[in-house]
Amino acid sequence: MTKRLSQKQLENLQRHNENQRAQREARRAKSCSWCNRNFYDVSNRLTQSTCSKTCSRTLGVATRQQKGSYKRTKEQNKKMVASMQNLRKEGKAVISVEAKAKLSKLLKERWSSGKMHNDSKATCLIKYGVDHWMKTEQGKAHTRKLHTGKVVSVETRKKMSLNSRKQTHRFSKCRGGFREDLEMYFRSSWEANYARLLNQQGVAWEYEKDTFELSSGGSYTPDFKIDTNEYIEIKGWLTSKAKEKLKLFKSEYPHVNLQLIQRNEYRKLYKEYSEKIPFWEMIGT
Repeated sequence: MTKRLSQKQLENLQRHNENQRAQREARRAKSCSWCNRNFYDVSNRLTQSTCSKTCSRTLGVATRQQKGSYKRTKEQNKKMVASMQNLRKEGKAVISVEAKAKLSKLLKERWSSGKMHNDSKATCLIKYGVDHWMKTEQGKAHTRKLHTGKVVSVETRKKMSLNSRKQTHRFSKCRGGFREDLEMYFRSSWEANYARLLNQQGVAWEYEKDTFELSSGGSYTPDFKIDTNEYIEIKGWLTSKAKEKLKLFKSEYPHVNLQLIQRNEYRKLYKEYSEKIPFWEMIGT
């Protein structure tokens, strides 16, 4: 039979647990053994003595040097020399700690000065004929393979939406973001409003459903595919590159029914439905 605790015993037990918790939290506040910086120990058994992995490695090296752990006998030196010679014969690079540190410092200086970026572009131009590997046919195919059939979760789409708000778009009306009412991410307010219009009209649709490969090595993905096997493209601005891609798409896929909605067509839809459809976004008109 379980004995029931009195109210006073429960209060004492609760006070004891709170004191234990407070003492444990106080023990978590520590000072780094290497850099003396204050940090919070998050390990389960409170075994952390340094504030970071860098300090932990540096402290370990200093401790081993102090204890003489790095001093090797003549036999150990001979074995190490033989091992390094074998590695060189096999074509494997052997770099000392000092050489690695110098190389790391040199690389950081080159990156900060922009020399590394320019050298990389120059190398790609010589090797591939373009300034970046992702612009090659192999790079484009690799990117398409990575993203084809990729399922993006709702949480990831929300994060994409938050990040997109921090970016400066080339066109100010391209408001990419996650729409709560549609439960989807859209690249612009125009596309989101058109999806709301299709829902209002009871038309089944899919967003960026199909991707068509082009002879130029690129691809084209219409914005909407509706239940009548028709594709809709929302384009407020047609750049020269977009015009070329649309022209190539129409020439290579003449059997595909594609409807292009530009600024004038969208303005008509805006005037007619902006006050009738809930959650209609007024920006980007």
